Amino acid sequence: MNSIDLLVIDPSPSDARHAVAAMRQVEPDAASVRLPDTRQALRLMFEEGLLVREPQVPRLILCACVESELDSFMDRLRSEQPTREVPVIVAFGVRERESVERSRRLGAQMHVWKNSNRDQYCREIQRAMILLAHECASSAREHYGALAYA
Repeated sequence: MNSIDLLVIDPSPSDARHAVAAMRQVEPDAASVRLPDTRQALRLMFEEGLLVREPQVPRLILCACVESELDSFMDRLRSEQPTREVPVIVAFGVRERESVERSRRLGAQMHVWKNSNRDQYCREIQRAMILLAHECASSAREHYGALAYA
């Protein structure tokens, strides 16, 4: 299996297609996989060989799963060494402070609102990707800068 840059988990095929299109505007050459639920995503990463045969992990996960699946998905993702640091953007259908706080406690880096306005949803995904890329670059500069002066 080839490397996966973007893993999109969304039960809605239409929303998933729009999410991938939005992500590709930020990263045009990114290889993506769309799956309808977290169970299939975990099977892909841990059972069907992505991590078993080839230790390659997605560089970014957009998870618009059913909220009841989020706990077990994030627990498994964060408990495995290869996926522990993979950035996760969680998409919520309803603006609830508790959901956002819970996703952060579980290890998600960003959240976006998946509402009826697709253009806004796509812009939020792109904004989150850009912010994550900036954070990763800043962390790398801090890390390597510290090593240079150690």
